[in-house]
Amino acid sequence: MSSHRRSRSPEAATDSRRKDYSSHDRYVHRRGELEDGRRREGSRRDDQDRDRGRRDRGSDRYRERDRRDREDRYRERERGSDEDADRSRKDYRKERRSRSRTRRRDNRAEDTERDKEGYRRRDRERDRGRDRERNPVSRSKDIERRPRSCSPPSRFKPKLTRGSRSPKASLDEPPKEKEKPNFNTSGALAAASNTLNNVVLKYTEPVDSRLPPSSVRYRLYTFKDGQVVGEPLILSTQTAWLIGRDRLVADIPVDHPSCSKQHAVIQFRHVVKKNEFGDKEAKVRPYIIDLESANGTMLNNTKVPESRYVELRDGDMLKFGFSTREYILMTENVD
Repeated sequence: MSSHRRSRSPEAATDSRRKDYSSHDRYVHRRGELEDGRRREGSRRDDQDRDRGRRDRGSDRYRERDRRDREDRYRERERGSDEDADRSRKDYRKERRSRSRTRRRDNRAEDTERDKEGYRRRDRERDRGRDRERNPVSRSKDIERRPRSCSPPSRFKPKLTRGSRSPKASLDEPPKEKEKPNFNTSGALAAASNTLNNVVLKYTEPVDSRLPPSSVRYRLYTFKDGQVVGEPLILSTQTAWLIGRDRLVADIPVDHPSCSKQHAVIQFRHVVKKNEFGDKEAKVRPYIIDLESANGTMLNNTKVPESRYVELRDGDMLKFGFSTREYILMTENVD
């Protein structure tokens, strides 16, 4: 094999050696580049870490500063709200004081105006009285201008003392009698005493209740559909006649369902009245009173007011509730 091995020249060996060195140099150079790159990468990372740390430290400082700023702003806001509340309280007190002053001023002005008006009225009356005293002609004209009354104004007014009566009253009217004490029962006792057949009566006869005179005969006729029903009722025998559906207490029973149990009363009363000549006449006259019935009482097709006396005259027609029966009052003088 040695015979077949080629011999190498020194130049070829040098060239091969150069090639080997050049490859080694390239390897070392590349390795250095890699190390330099790693070094640079590491330095970059270190720089980034350093910058991040600086940034973190700066952010902490910023956070701390922001927190202090927020606290300062909050304190200022609270201080401002307290100042605003104090200012609003002061404004409210000032407004209340101004309102009270204005109200007092207005009241004072009204009082002064009222006093001035009273003074003016008093002055006018005093001046008018002086004018009347000085000029009686103008006074007579004032009397003529006044509206007419029932009696002319008297020129001289007598002074009345306590307990004395006016001369006109003493001349025209007799002295009035004092009201006598009334010992009649009232309340529950009156209700207990004003019963008939264990039924409490809604009506109590007045003090001026009287029997009609024997010289006048009062009759009550009942009509239905234009025909007389039954015999006429003579009213001169009692002072009061109760009309209603309750036959236990009614003097004149009415069976129509629209009528109340105690509907109305025909009452004879002794009443003093003046005639057309001004003379007083005392007579016993019949009256009708409605006892607050459900459907009312009609007198000559006119509703009678509740709980009020209405005088009855010869020929008057009465109707109770919605009943078609007509009750006509007739008077007759007995010689």
